[in-house]
Amino acid sequence: MKPGKWIQKIVMVVFFIGALLYFASYAIRTFRSEISTTVIHTATVEDSVEGSGLTIREEQPVEGEGELMEVLPAEGETVAKGEVLALIYENKEALQQHQELEKKTAERDALQYVLSHSAESSDTVELGKSIIAGIESIRATVFQEDLTKLSNEMQSLENMIYRQDYTYSGNEAVTKELNGLNKQVKELEKADSAAISKVKAGTAGTFSTIVDGYESVLTPEVLDNLTPSKLESLKKDKQEVTVGSCLGKIITEKRWYFAAIMAESDVQRMYEGLSVSVRFDDVAGAQPMTVHSIGDPEDGKVTVVFSSNRHLSETSLLRVQSVSVIYDSYTGFRIPKEALRMEGDQYYVYRVSGVQVRQAKVEILAETEDYFVVWQGESKDKDGNAVEQSELGKAQQIRDGDTIVIRGTDLYDGKVIQ
Repeated sequence: MKPGKWIQKIVMVVFFIGALLYFASYAIRTFRSEISTTVIHTATVEDSVEGSGLTIREEQPVEGEGELMEVLPAEGETVAKGEVLALIYENKEALQQHQELEKKTAERDALQYVLSHSAESSDTVELGKSIIAGIESIRATVFQEDLTKLSNEMQSLENMIYRQDYTYSGNEAVTKELNGLNKQVKELEKADSAAISKVKAGTAGTFSTIVDGYESVLTPEVLDNLTPSKLESLKKDKQEVTVGSCLGKIITEKRWYFAAIMAESDVQRMYEGLSVSVRFDDVAGAQPMTVHSIGDPEDGKVTVVFSSNRHLSETSLLRVQSVSVIYDSYTGFRIPKEALRMEGDQYYVYRVSGVQVRQAKVEILAETEDYFVVWQGESKDKDGNAVEQSELGKAQQIRDGDTIVIRGTDLYDGKVIQ
């Protein structure tokens, strides 16, 4: 074989091996440079511990029974001493008679309203606008679930409708009808008083419809030196309550307590006077409370008493509860642990901005087994005032819904990935 052919074959083999190595190297670099990303969102993590226990208050049961009894206050409503708590009807006729009395009384009050406003303008257009505004106000109140003003708003609307109906009747006709209603109301009131007995509040406080047998057991007097075993013993001392013997109870003091049995290791950071948030199973939201006392430990457990003088109307039904005691809560961005990087003493992540990755400095707020919750401080000048960010600064700022890099090779700030 001629030497030239050997040389030609050798060159072809070398060229083939070189091309093979080039494409293999390119494939390896491509594989290694693959970037894995994820979308981040805001998250809230709580630093909390668990417990269970009993609500302790000053309470006074209200006796009262009857087949036809109408309890007037709502759950958690404030009542005054001497206020009527319930009406007990002698029979069904007495109930119907009372309902008629309430109807006639409302009609009388509405006509008195019409007469008292008779000197004002009787512009029906303006009155119609006021009625429409009243209806809108009632709808807004119901939508907001704030029913404390609903009764007054309904009465005001009813009065305006009466006023519109009697606009053209004249004062004489209104007075005549009002006199007739006054006579009917007096007759009904006389019959009403003979067929109805009233139960009045012996003291002022917050009304609750539930009597559970703990009213004379779980009082503030038991709080001193309260241990887990003592609390469990009190739980067993529940008194028997005859069904129908009480119409409810009055919580006589604003300050209330919750005694919780907790693990001794969970209360190392607690001290008397510490402000915490307590979330109950049966109440929406966490309640601001104060650590009232911490008892002596027993078998790794301890009784912690929390107290509050707020939200009594919302917590009036509480008794046996499981709770979460929240030391603090942190809101930031939830990121996988693999996405967090560190250079020196500074943590950062890579944020995808357009076709580049940008380095975004972050601070760790909280850590769980699977992820970090991180945050970025706002850009401020030396005086602590917020400053407008540059385009580069905006690219390095993470936001809810951003994409960040979990893993990848040869990453650096500004690297083009697409």
